[in-house]
Amino acid sequence: MRLINILYVFTRANSLEWEWDAFVHQYMVLDAIYKLHCYLNPEDRKAENHKGRFEILLSKYGIPTNDGLVDSLYKARNELFHEAMWT
Repeated sequence: MRLINILYVFTRANSLEWEWDAFVHQYMVLDAIYKLHCYLNPEDRKAENHKGRFEILLSKYGIPTNDGLVDSLYKARNELFHEAMWT
């Protein structure tokens, strides 16, 4: 059921009109994937913050990364979720 919800929100995100709204939904997908990862890998270390979730998932699944991009996503998430600012 969790995977179905992740897929639903992912497909919904692509149909949203505003960039910030799509970003919120895509970020929910990232959070849900992290939660699923923790459920499937309870022995793995847990992230101390949202940025750590990126780092854990990228490292665990061998996804090439760009630290500047991760920092930008993390900053955008914090500004949008905590300050209602979209840059």
